[in-house]
Amino acid sequence: MFITDSGEKISLRFGHGINYYYKEGSIFNEMMADYSEIIKSSDAPECLAYLRSIVGDELVNLLETFYERKVLHIETLDLSKKESVAHGR
Repeated sequence: MFITDSGEKISLRFGHGINYYYKEGSIFNEMMADYSEIIKSSDAPECLAYLRSIVGDELVNLLETFYERKVLHIETLDLSKKESVAHGR
């Protein structure tokens, strides 16, 4: 259990502890996990547009490229419609 500066008790219910985010790579891993969930959602286009409006094209493009090349091991971006849907795009 944690206590705030004002003495209020904080009971942890889910998620990673604070120390997790101090480990090298943890924040990027979380961004990739969240990006993966977004692109697999039924409203992915709207969610991606919203994400772009918040963090900008550069970060979303970086996440997209990393996900396709390092997670899915897709070296070419010439995917058929069926392949794109199968990979969550």
